[in-house]
Amino acid sequence: MALDAHILIVGAGRLGTRAAERMCTAGAKRITLCDYDLVLAENLEEQPLYTSADIGTPKAQAAARHLNATYPGTRAIGIPSMFSPELLTDDIMLIIDGTDNLGTRLMLNDAARAKAVPLLIAAATKGRGMVFPVLPKRGAPCWQCISKGKVSADDCASGIDPVVADMVAQEQVRLALDILHDRPVEPELTLIDGARNARIAVHVNPACEACRGHFEYLGAPFSLDYCASRERMIARPNAPRVIDLMALRADVGAAGIIKEYASALLVKLGGGSALVHAHGQIEFSGVESSAAQEFAKRVLRVR
Repeated sequence: MALDAHILIVGAGRLGTRAAERMCTAGAKRITLCDYDLVLAENLEEQPLYTSADIGTPKAQAAARHLNATYPGTRAIGIPSMFSPELLTDDIMLIIDGTDNLGTRLMLNDAARAKAVPLLIAAATKGRGMVFPVLPKRGAPCWQCISKGKVSADDCASGIDPVVADMVAQEQVRLALDILHDRPVEPELTLIDGARNARIAVHVNPACEACRGHFEYLGAPFSLDYCASRERMIARPNAPRVIDLMALRADVGAAGIIKEYASALLVKLGGGSALVHAHGQIEFSGVESSAAQEFAKRVLRVR
């Protein structure tokens, strides 16, 4: 492999945009960015790739537009969608994770394992970060080996130290260049605290389903994770969805609606609430896990 390989970056936020710019600077020729979110005013300070003119536009498309304008040697494409396994086409040689939740990372892990594509997992919280390479070679551990069953404490809230985000992206790109140039990469978990890196050797977990060829997250219709920084559960469909908010409004009735937005609906659910986005993500506040699971099944029409 080399820098003309097709690279997929999932997530165009704090980490994904930093990794994308560094890959372009290193000479990457083909990059596809995938993200369903829109650019908000609050993103501009922590995600410097965007400008005020991008507010309200899909992050993936805005990022691709800026990369193409700044790096004429790179062909960047933006897909305004959540990641789904169908986006991992046969010509993609490397996946870079820029997401902010455990469920999507586990699906990325399964997809990468199933298609034998290297994946660079990354995460950042306040003052800390980590990077881990999922390598498509026999006997190499995967992300599920070390993360299955862990509570997600990811970068889904503001306040990420930009120095840590830069260090995480820099480590991802270092590993990416080693992989693309066929240099040896060790299955190590790199922990970053803003001042130094610590590397921990990782071994295959005998109980890991993905390492045994059972890819449970590829078949799951959605993931339901607790986001510690937002103090809420978030359901994310594992394939692109469009929710009929007008039908949902009629279903819950006027008494069940808390607030309406341009592309979301906040509704009452038990003693709490559910914020349903048109793209399928549902954020639960003050709702038990079992009730959130059933509501997500109903809204996402899962049998």
